[in-house]
Amino acid sequence: MAPIRRYLRISKYSVLECRIYLENPSDARWLLFSNHQVLPRIFATIKPLVLPKLREENERALAKKKSNPVKDVLVEDDFEVVMFLRESGTRHSLLTKQKEFGKRGAIRSNSNKLTGTATTAEEVILVESDEEADISIDDIPETGSESRTSEGAKDRDLEEDEPGDKKLQLTTSYEGFSIWGWTLCLLVTRKTGGRTKSAPASTALMEEWIGTQVQSGLEE
Repeated sequence: MAPIRRYLRISKYSVLECRIYLENPSDARWLLFSNHQVLPRIFATIKPLVLPKLREENERALAKKKSNPVKDVLVEDDFEVVMFLRESGTRHSLLTKQKEFGKRGAIRSNSNKLTGTATTAEEVILVESDEEADISIDDIPETGSESRTSEGAKDRDLEEDEPGDKKLQLTTSYEGFSIWGWTLCLLVTRKTGGRTKSAPASTALMEEWIGTQVQSGLEE
């Protein structure tokens, strides 16, 4: 089964790629879609240990110590996590997209700048929205024939027009993150009745298989 890929934010502008392996692939729904928020709780459990573990692995890499990765085992009531780091051989970037709604500002005309007739004091021209149909000259009433309306009716018309003028403006922004040169591997085992489903031997075989998968990715 292919690993479940997620990104763990470890600083303001840095994230760490995570590859999550399930000891029992049928537990994927329990991990991702259960009402117990299993995956967020797993990340909350391992997050305090990630930065110290990265520093340790960086020191080992600088000292050129080639040995098996150090594994940490975290045990909770309903799951057990084996955590270790592997060097990442893939290069990629990560962008997050954010959309914000806000009040639309007044539109400013730059016609004077384009024609070169701008004065020293910049003039700001407010352009109003004109969505009404063109009015014919024949439809304009003569002086004195305008019907009088009450002040209350005018106020009601103004109140009805105000909501339409308040339009929200959509702003889209992107935020980039740097990817560390390590991949965090998590082997998750579901526990039922306080006991893990798998035997220690099968867990060890699973860890070895994960190591071979990561190493093959490095060679490519």
